[in-house]
Amino acid sequence: MKVLPTVPMVGQEAIGRTIQNLIAQKVIPAIERKGARIFFSPPTATPKHFGFVHFSDWGTMGLREKPYPASAPFFLFLLSGEGLVYVRENWYHLVAGHGIFVPHNCLHFPHGTVNNSVPHGRWLWVNVHPFGAVIHQCCLDDDSHFRSPVYAVVDKRLFWLFQEWEKEAITRGCPDSLVSKSLLLAFFHLLVKPAPIPVSVWAEISLMLPELPATLREAILRLIQNYDAPCRLEDVSKQCGISVFYLCKLFRRHLGTNPRAYAQRLRLKIAKQMLAETGVSPHKICQLVGYSNYNYFRKQFQRTFGFAPSRQAVEHVKVWSPNPKTAALIDKLVP
Repeated sequence: MKVLPTVPMVGQEAIGRTIQNLIAQKVIPAIERKGARIFFSPPTATPKHFGFVHFSDWGTMGLREKPYPASAPFFLFLLSGEGLVYVRENWYHLVAGHGIFVPHNCLHFPHGTVNNSVPHGRWLWVNVHPFGAVIHQCCLDDDSHFRSPVYAVVDKRLFWLFQEWEKEAITRGCPDSLVSKSLLLAFFHLLVKPAPIPVSVWAEISLMLPELPATLREAILRLIQNYDAPCRLEDVSKQCGISVFYLCKLFRRHLGTNPRAYAQRLRLKIAKQMLAETGVSPHKICQLVGYSNYNYFRKQFQRTFGFAPSRQAVEHVKVWSPNPKTAALIDKLVP
């Protein structure tokens, strides 16, 4: 079996909001029609002509050619086409509109072959973490494994909803119950609300969060969830239960800046990473991170990084280089 290279998805498909739109348009209606059963397809008989797709992966994970344990629980949903998934020594043949749930540490392999032929399918991944979820999409053809950038959706309520669903569907063995369906719908509805952040940017932020006061951590999470919207200090301080004055004091004392400057720096770092990963035009990225004036965005970007956003887009390379601790965290977050 030849090794399929992993090729970055670019353009509109590479944007985090596009992935969230696919969840809203494909996954949620499927759950509304059939409940959680869409993630519990029956196993397929295992003829000798099934095998594993060998594909290269990013980061430190290298070549994928045999089953490996899930670093976090995740949902895998087939958006179009067909595919084979290996979970717990069973093969599952899936068609569009169906998926599978893979528990934490479960031995699995995401892509299979039939008679050494690769089924063509487009997949949506949702990994669940204590901070929320990590999402991306991928697709396979005869020659390549295409993968979008990976995004973090930061909202701890997602983890709580998932835990409650897991108790009902897995621990109590009631995946078809109304409670299971309602919890899963609530999970996926919430998943499409916060602005998705490139996982590399989230990894850097999450490493320093534990060292900060709880109130400041909460304020930063609010800014992350709404980085594509205007920064209203009155709203952030109210959500955190403190005054605007004390909010600014916390930012100055622990981060050496003010909330507005922090929010702008966050937007620009996200824009820089998206320009490097997506191939989307600087004008489009400007809008995606919440700027209405491109000239202002361009000036702030150049002042912060020393070069224009158009240069980053033209080079279209991964200029972000994580330190070892951050790289190790990304490997845990990304399936």
